[in-house]
Amino acid sequence: MAAECPPPVRPPEWNSPQAALIWCPAEHVTLRLRAQLGPWGRDSGRQLIWVEALDDDSLMPRLARAADALSSLEARDCRVLLLDQADRRRCSQGLDWELVSRCFSADSLAAVLARHREPWLADLLQVGRLGFHYQPIVELQTARAFGYEALVRGEDRDGRTIGPVTMLAAARRMALLDELDRRARLAAVGSLPGGELPASARLFVNFLPETVYDPPHCLGPMFEAAQAAGVPADRLVLEVSGAETAGRHGPWQAADEGHLRWVLDYVRSQGAGVCIDDLGGGPAGLLRVANLEADYLKLDLELIGQGHSSRLEGGQLVDNLLQLAGDRNMTVIAERVESPQQLLFCRSAGIGLVQGRLLAEPSPVLPPRRAQRPWLARIAQLAAVGPSATHLAGVSRPPATKRQG
Repeated sequence: MAAECPPPVRPPEWNSPQAALIWCPAEHVTLRLRAQLGPWGRDSGRQLIWVEALDDDSLMPRLARAADALSSLEARDCRVLLLDQADRRRCSQGLDWELVSRCFSADSLAAVLARHREPWLADLLQVGRLGFHYQPIVELQTARAFGYEALVRGEDRDGRTIGPVTMLAAARRMALLDELDRRARLAAVGSLPGGELPASARLFVNFLPETVYDPPHCLGPMFEAAQAAGVPADRLVLEVSGAETAGRHGPWQAADEGHLRWVLDYVRSQGAGVCIDDLGGGPAGLLRVANLEADYLKLDLELIGQGHSSRLEGGQLVDNLLQLAGDRNMTVIAERVESPQQLLFCRSAGIGLVQGRLLAEPSPVLPPRRAQRPWLARIAQLAAVGPSATHLAGVSRPPATKRQG
């Protein structure tokens, strides 16, 4: 299998490092941090500090105490290169440019300390405690499962479930976003043998384009893993999560649209589909989507509340989105369908694919091919009523559960 990007490397701080090289963004930050480190730190050139553990004490708690003298912005701007024994021996002869250049591109002091204080995510990724729940995307006309979205879940050492929002937020703090996304997309395709998917059903896999610096290098192993699991590329759909990616580099910004198109072009060249999810940005988001050649476009029904008319809250945006999809030959998928009125709206608006808890909760296993589909009753009730959503007012909803993703 081709090398994945970036290769999984155990962060040095997990092995109790005894030395580090710190680059500070300004001279006054260097002076303040140097004073806090005391005999542990020494100047190694302008804005560089060499830190070495004394006796058998641990380096990480000392760095944490010294960082208390910095603002959060200063801690994010400082870079820390944690050194193994080989690097430490090299530095005993004096710093060289290779080590200094590695320090410039190392993780921030804030990220290194976040991993030290909250080791659960690094532990979860190292051990591989990632799993998935699957939620069906249903065809209204035929009531069959058009596809399943793989929703990532983590598990801590006590077996408690950790949702994607919690993991993503922690990964950003700890500079582990690339590693989390890499492992999640590999696990999504590798843990589901193709024989478990209903005939012709697609597997929707979320990913963050900001973690893909070179599409063949970063995404190639995922397609290889899918092939090995018996899931051909033409049954894969990669979802671009626009709301999440805006948090770091913001690929929805005009400056990054070229990179995003490069990533999506590669996905399509492999035979997979592309879905735009969480487009965000209101009308501006629609304009950016218009420049992308997606196969599917998700409509979050929170835009229209619990009503059944596209003229209610968010109505103009919904109308524009449906018009854009029609003009660009994109298939709309209504997600977060959680009320009978929303389901009726989908039918009246001509939306043929729906997803939400009204139809089925995410499940850790796919239903057997011949099993009763839980959404059939909902679709049957929809077919039995006229155009007024009030006919469905008495239809009960599934018990409310805490949303994980």
